[in-house]
Amino acid sequence: MTATLGISQLRAIKRAARLGRTLQTDFPEIAQDYREGLSKPKIVKKYSLKEKYGVGENIAQNAIAFALRGHGNNLGVKAYQGLIPDRAELARLGLEHQVDAMANALTKEERKKNGENLYNQRLGIHALTHKERIINSTAGGKASRDSKSGFHAFTHKQKLEQQRDAMIASGKTPWTTKEKNRTLKLTKHPDYQSGKRGPCYRKIADQINLEFHNNQGIRTRGSINYLLFRIS
Repeated sequence: MTATLGISQLRAIKRAARLGRTLQTDFPEIAQDYREGLSKPKIVKKYSLKEKYGVGENIAQNAIAFALRGHGNNLGVKAYQGLIPDRAELARLGLEHQVDAMANALTKEERKKNGENLYNQRLGIHALTHKERIINSTAGGKASRDSKSGFHAFTHKQKLEQQRDAMIASGKTPWTTKEKNRTLKLTKHPDYQSGKRGPCYRKIADQINLEFHNNQGIRTRGSINYLLFRIS
């Protein structure tokens, strides 16, 4: 579906894909950072990726995503395997990051109070030493994968349902298949173009909100762009 994207979007995706391969060589430790709960924005900041490679925030974060999951042989960029090739593990980590994002939605005082309670009672992760946390995280993930337990015990359909539930819990509205298909159709409609730049995401978002969300601002230019990026 890359043909539905404008030239600038295609260039940005291609640059992110190429940078993702570079990050695998320069900073392979980002896989462990992600496993230990460091979000993409924090990884960007930790390694000063924007300054080091002269890119914006979106390209830097998308490059991290490519580095972690890999890239197919398209857009003129040679295929490469991700730093986290296990799709189930990557999906599990994605859910964990969504849960963390939900926790971060709490006020500063709420997060502080919850953290203090866990720390004082030595509950959860606070019951482990730093070394034990690393060993537990690595061994636990491998054991659950090998034994097909935990997240790995779910079928593909169940995993998708888990992801959908996590999105709803975080206040997001999952895309339906009908809505996706309609969006793709609009990207090719002449009334929803921005001249030579390609599809007009604002017009598409407005139409999708009108048809599927009672004209509420559920979909935005950014969410339309992200959807097309994910399925390209």
